[in-house]
Amino acid sequence: MTPKRLLATASAAFLLLAVAACGEGSRSTDSVPTWSIREEWRVGGEVEGPHSFDANFGLAMLPGDSLIHFDYQNQQFHVLDTAGKPVRSFGRRGAGPGETDANGFAISPSGQIVVNDRGNNRLSRFDAAGAFLGAVAVPAEFTMGVRWNAAFLQDGRLLERYATATDSLGAGVWLDRTRLWSRDLSTFEELFLSSCMVSPRPAAGHTYIPTRKGAGAFTGLLPLPFSGPWFATAVDQAGYLWGQPAPDSARLNKLPLGQCTQVATIALVDSAPSIPAAIADSALDAFDGFAAAGGGALPPGTTLPTRFPLFWTLQVDDRHQLWVQRFGPNGEQRMEVYDSTGAIVAHVNSFPLNPRWPIVFHGDRIYGLVADEDGIKHLVALSIVR
Repeated sequence: MTPKRLLATASAAFLLLAVAACGEGSRSTDSVPTWSIREEWRVGGEVEGPHSFDANFGLAMLPGDSLIHFDYQNQQFHVLDTAGKPVRSFGRRGAGPGETDANGFAISPSGQIVVNDRGNNRLSRFDAAGAFLGAVAVPAEFTMGVRWNAAFLQDGRLLERYATATDSLGAGVWLDRTRLWSRDLSTFEELFLSSCMVSPRPAAGHTYIPTRKGAGAFTGLLPLPFSGPWFATAVDQAGYLWGQPAPDSARLNKLPLGQCTQVATIALVDSAPSIPAAIADSALDAFDGFAAAGGGALPPGTTLPTRFPLFWTLQVDDRHQLWVQRFGPNGEQRMEVYDSTGAIVAHVNSFPLNPRWPIVFHGDRIYGLVADEDGIKHLVALSIVR
């Protein structure tokens, strides 16, 4: 099995465990419309090239309505048209000008591609055609993280979120930061949000099940399902942040970047439903299998949470609407959509994309990744039917 296929298969197995629930807004659910999602096309399944997505570390829309995605393994960018057809590819691994050892990218309002070239301690810039425009050196400690979590604001500044682990076992050990770069990437400021909002990392913290081998030796740490939102905040490119004021809060607040002044709020009034025994048992069996495959075992008496968290992921679309991922009492997946003031707009049933992977909202279309029965990723285009 190729490294890409192995990565995809493992990712698909973990995705089976990612389920959550959140509550309703203040508007009566009887008057809230339901939107449906219709698939327009899908591409993928290639081992390498423009239609390979197993090592995807980013998806975005270029000016002129072309999609661009980044293959981390080969350090290549692939541009597709809005029908999924290849347009061009560029990039290669290395340390020279225009070469990268990167873990993600962001698109500026002017259409420049800014790459987090963490292996070379720099931010590299390319135009939409792939021509190298230059680089900005950054200190080595700035390039932590598995996949770069950054986005440009409408005013041209770059907002970057990152975390640093403070011990090797990962037991509640995140130092979370938010960095706001100037338009020319020459300076930045740190935004410390702990006084008014939980961290950009999971609201419940990283919770792990230790696997053991022999006389209590740790052999690995498995992320615990149902432990809370994957990202507790979402960035609105207009210059706002949606998130929880506390890990156990049933509210989502909207704040201007760098400020604690609440400008909108959403009350998640529904209680979190209980996790059905069949889902919990299946997840526990899967964890036991992962541990055994690594030569370890789950500790005796390992249990899972009994209730879903209030929500799992937050996404802001290109109309400044907040999409809150939730699951119903039987594990069914759906979304709730709120406008920029916090008023509920719609329910979206049977949302097929995994919001932990990159998603692009573009008018009445949504582009994102799904995995097939073998765990292989495909890019799909969905239309919103209102």
